[in-house]
Amino acid sequence: MLVSIPASYSQETFRRHAALLGDPRMSLPANARQRAKMVRQIQRDYGNYYVQRLAEHSRITKESTPVQRDWVGLQLQTEEPRANATSDSAESTGLTQAEREEDTAVSSTILGLLNDFENIEVSWSEERPEGFIGPLRGFLVKVQAVYFIATNEGEADVKNERQRVSFGRIVKALNEETSVMVSDGGGSRSAGQTVQYGKATPVDVKKFVEKAIELGIITRYSRKKGKLTRDQKLIDLPDVQIQEIIQKWINETRVGVDCSGLVAQAALRAEQTRGALLGPPKSPLPSTARIRNAQSFANGPRVNQPTDLRPGQAWVVKGGGHIRMVAEVDARESHVEFVTVESAGDSQGGPGPTRRKWRTKNLEQFHRITLIEGPTGNPRGGTFHEIP
Repeated sequence: MLVSIPASYSQETFRRHAALLGDPRMSLPANARQRAKMVRQIQRDYGNYYVQRLAEHSRITKESTPVQRDWVGLQLQTEEPRANATSDSAESTGLTQAEREEDTAVSSTILGLLNDFENIEVSWSEERPEGFIGPLRGFLVKVQAVYFIATNEGEADVKNERQRVSFGRIVKALNEETSVMVSDGGGSRSAGQTVQYGKATPVDVKKFVEKAIELGIITRYSRKKGKLTRDQKLIDLPDVQIQEIIQKWINETRVGVDCSGLVAQAALRAEQTRGALLGPPKSPLPSTARIRNAQSFANGPRVNQPTDLRPGQAWVVKGGGHIRMVAEVDARESHVEFVTVESAGDSQGGPGPTRRKWRTKNLEQFHRITLIEGPTGNPRGGTFHEIP
């Protein structure tokens, strides 16, 4: 029997996705990357809640229908990889099949969060004048969040720009729009407050930018920058120009998230995903993430060697001044390669939510970790921890 899913999704589509993810070949280490890619694609198209329901259904039924290979062009391995293979070697870490499946799902949800920050859909349409019949003009563009940390230095650097664009007016207008981010004591935070203090979720950023458009703030910004004449409206411009204007406004006013804000959200998604995989929970899965600083993540149990790395663990660097989350792990014969997500930058800005790939020197120690993909400039070293 199928688990409950939103009415907007058909049971036929749900069954097809469940069959793909439930194919026994997907549990083989050789197909882990294919499975992770598939889960990310479904997550982008249908959302995190839908993927959680798929995982729950797969656990309850353990049933599979024939794989529809033409859906994602899968080329699945039908047997275990050779014992001396140098990739897809999760078995060398001593993980069970269930743990490997859990890691794949957690990896997908963490990378899905990064994708959400990098592809925030902002839409807007004209209000329908009284008596007007016909289609309304509108636009939908994709933008990305940036790095912002609410230290004294960070706030001073952006203070004048935020005052010029009536930033506080947007924060106030979103007082009733609550965020999944809550204070350390559990008190609610509005979407405007999370943006103001660098703890925004992708949804918070979307609400904030759309409210700025609704209030005419980005239109006035565009005119001051010479992008619009006094007689033009923002909606009169091509979508590509609208996207460029909004992204520049986001960059200058620092609408985004700091490192601990992103990791707290990734930890929430990872916990929700694990909870769904474990079957019906004894208590409701968490729905909020507690705002905390990077140093607090160092309170979790220490990860002692590279072969113990798993998606969802924290990498605390700079003595607690910065934090990353492990998203993917690939144990090789002589070293471990792993992917992290983070929001990187300083009081002057930075790349914001981003992905980096690293390589350890060996299987026993974390010293001399090498960056092999992603933006340069951030520190290495530090310690790895389970999320407390």
